[in-house]
Amino acid sequence: CKPFIKLVSIDVDRDALYQLLQKDEEMMKIIANLSSSSSSTTTTTTTNGDVFYQTQPGYIKNTHVTVVHGSNAKQEELHRLYDSKLGTRIRVEITGLLWKPNVVAALAVVITTHGLVPTTTTNEFVHITLWCANGISPFDSNKLIQWEDTKEYKVKKDPFVLDGVLTFWDKNKTSKS
Repeated sequence: CKPFIKLVSIDVDRDALYQLLQKDEEMMKIIANLSSSSSSTTTTTTTNGDVFYQTQPGYIKNTHVTVVHGSNAKQEELHRLYDSKLGTRIRVEITGLLWKPNVVAALAVVITTHGLVPTTTTNEFVHITLWCANGISPFDSNKLIQWEDTKEYKVKKDPFVLDGVLTFWDKNKTSKS
């Protein structure tokens, strides 16, 4: 019996992601202030040296791009398409940041697999969720491109690039744990 697949994802290391984003000071100020109603806070570390995204509530712990959610495909089909691809390294390009103030924020991304794995995702907005307000589900980041009051920040130079790894999530793994 094959394991249940909650979702197929491209997991990206959270610390590596934030190290890369620090190259864009303006974007980091936006991200660091997501959980604060005040835009005057510009520090990215706390007084004891912890990084803000590790200590402030709402920041996503398991950063990833959802490829297919298990509710959108049959388990047999997911295993057929992806079992042999588990662990494949996939290029992830970060092209911008979208956010709805006091609700949710996500990075817009482009994934490149060079034909190694199917690149279509079940989400119209291909992204990595970064932060959700209390009571908001990471799933709500899928709606960012539909909301009229969504704000957008585009990467000013070349996209930021990092590698992700194709993985399966089981019933116990979540974005926030």
